[in-house]
Amino acid sequence: MERVAREAAKNLREMRGKSGLDEVLGYHEGDPSRRVDRLSEDYILDSLRNLGYDFLVVTEESGTIGRKEHEMIALVDPLDGSTNFVSGIPWSSVSIAVYRSDDFLQSTAGAVVSVNELESYSYDESGVYHNSERLGEVKGRNANVILSYFDETSVSLFSSVYQQFKGHKVRSLGCASMDMIITCLGRVRAMIELRGRLRNVDIAASSSFCVKLGKIPFDIKGRPLSAELTKVDTFRYGVITAFDEETEAKLRKILSEIEMNLGES
Repeated sequence: MERVAREAAKNLREMRGKSGLDEVLGYHEGDPSRRVDRLSEDYILDSLRNLGYDFLVVTEESGTIGRKEHEMIALVDPLDGSTNFVSGIPWSSVSIAVYRSDDFLQSTAGAVVSVNELESYSYDESGVYHNSERLGEVKGRNANVILSYFDETSVSLFSSVYQQFKGHKVRSLGCASMDMIITCLGRVRAMIELRGRLRNVDIAASSSFCVKLGKIPFDIKGRPLSAELTKVDTFRYGVITAFDEETEAKLRKILSEIEMNLGES
């Protein structure tokens, strides 16, 4: 999968600057689907067919493609961070995760490749890799940065969480798969998505990458992420990932207290 995702990212790099890529062809729960998304999806679908496996493919753009009788399932985001891409902001990726089981957090193999740098973050049943080299122990940095996604319906919830992280900076970068990757590598403290709008295809590969590193993504109710694999599915209760055990425990405690207070009000 690393090779397929890398070639797709290269293809996107070659398309940069061409006219018409930002044309909006439709919407998925409020998020635009652009021509560049479709072009990248077509490229990946052709690449997967050439591998010789019988895939059931689930993509952000076209939904479910393939037969009910299949060897494996592939969850694909052909361009995560498409708004960044068409705006010239260098933070977008290609994400592919392949499954033999029905457990969202137990993908067999997958990869996230950044479009700008062509850096790959991949995994298989044997290990976790950065640019095809096996990762050793991940120590992380002392980075007091939180990546967050919130909107008008969840800003008060984020404010309640953020008040407990004094001295931390907040960034919203616009590419969830890469955001999750750099969180699990310890480059930032946590990623907190509270809108309930991320989908399984957005973070399938990055979630399994994190699990391989011992970081379990969870929702605001404290449950490990779970999703359907045969169709596009949305994490209605948000997505949270923390680099270290202390931060994860703190986030779980804060969210549990908030939920308890809401239940009493």
